Amino acid sequence: MLEETSGRDMSAWARSWLQTAGVNSLTPQVLLSPEGRIEELAVVQEAAESHPELRPHRVAVGLYRVTDGGTLERYARTETDVDGARTVVADLAGADAPDLVLVNDDDLTYCKIRFDATSLATLREHLGSVTDPLARALCWSALWNMTRDALLPARDFVDLVLRFAGRESEIGVLQMLHAWAESAVTHYAAPGRREATTRLLSEGARRELYAAGSGSEHQLAWARFFARVAAADADFELLRDLLTGAVAVEGLDLDQELRWVFLEPLAAHGVVDEKVLAEELARDDTASGKRHQVRCLAARPSEAVKAQAWAQVVESDALSNAMVEATISGFAQGSQRELLAPYAEKYFAAIERVWAERSIQIGMHVVQGLFPSLQQSQETLDAADAWLESHREAAPALRRLVLEAQDDLARALRGQACDAAAG
Repeated sequence: MLEETSGRDMSAWARSWLQTAGVNSLTPQVLLSPEGRIEELAVVQEAAESHPELRPHRVAVGLYRVTDGGTLERYARTETDVDGARTVVADLAGADAPDLVLVNDDDLTYCKIRFDATSLATLREHLGSVTDPLARALCWSALWNMTRDALLPARDFVDLVLRFAGRESEIGVLQMLHAWAESAVTHYAAPGRREATTRLLSEGARRELYAAGSGSEHQLAWARFFARVAAADADFELLRDLLTGAVAVEGLDLDQELRWVFLEPLAAHGVVDEKVLAEELARDDTASGKRHQVRCLAARPSEAVKAQAWAQVVESDALSNAMVEATISGFAQGSQRELLAPYAEKYFAAIERVWAERSIQIGMHVVQGLFPSLQQSQETLDAADAWLESHREAAPALRRLVLEAQDDLARALRGQACDAAAG
């Protein structure tokens, strides 16, 4: 069917795309003439060492420039077949020098987009001015992949979010940016910079909360994000005042779901206690309310609380799937790394038993949710390696989950090294 539609022999494509793993990266190389025109534009394809397959890609390459009005707009585009390590895009020879080259413009293939030095410098100053929403989203996604691949310091990605996310028109993209920025701080920021970077995020989120359109989806998204990155006493005070009604943000509907979102960081930082959470449950005496309360209870910064949550999830089978998920979600708080440190060793000692004794769903919640991803050290990575080495005969699905978590941890350590090296 594909061969009939495309008019091409698809056997080589099928071998490359359906029988191999990994993601290729595509990077533009631009050579300019003395007159400031493109002498040669090529696309360089690379693959990870673990999955070295180079695949054929049908891509659009877009050239963008900053206009007199300050927007970043496309002025040339062509489609080409990328095959092998380096492909020259002949159709763009002679075009005016671009401020930004966007490989895989219009998102025609599955790849990681990279940037040449000029394009990256342009995005640092004009990312929010990319007029096309899809092109802008592709640039954001590429920058996030560069952060995860330790090619862009986490602090730089956070800086881009702080400067340009407030101008993002697409609510889905904005919500992704919030999730990525939070992950950047939690996993990829250098430990010595984590506190300061979180503080910058919370300050920026507060500003955008007040600047967003009254009653808009963007305002709600910034409110939720502000709660997730709240880090200072002033942040917690604002959250409490919003809950009590002492302070209001015009247009922000503080519905029950948002109340619980505000309460979780307050519980995690010891600002509200069990009594306050019980009172909130009385306001929201529903199955959803109970899950939120359980998550907030498990989030409290106490050794006894963490021990109880661990026992309820790992040592007992009394909780339902939903309550196990809620307890695990509250248990692992980025602000409580030292409190959670003793559970790294316990995790590796328990997961094979839990996997054998509990349902698949609960087993997955435990193995994924309780992996010591916040204990970001070579020691934790070595512990994961040791478990995998000594449990070669463990269930394949269990090993796969641990391997994925181990890979994420190794990626986090590389990202932190990149961020630390940035100075």
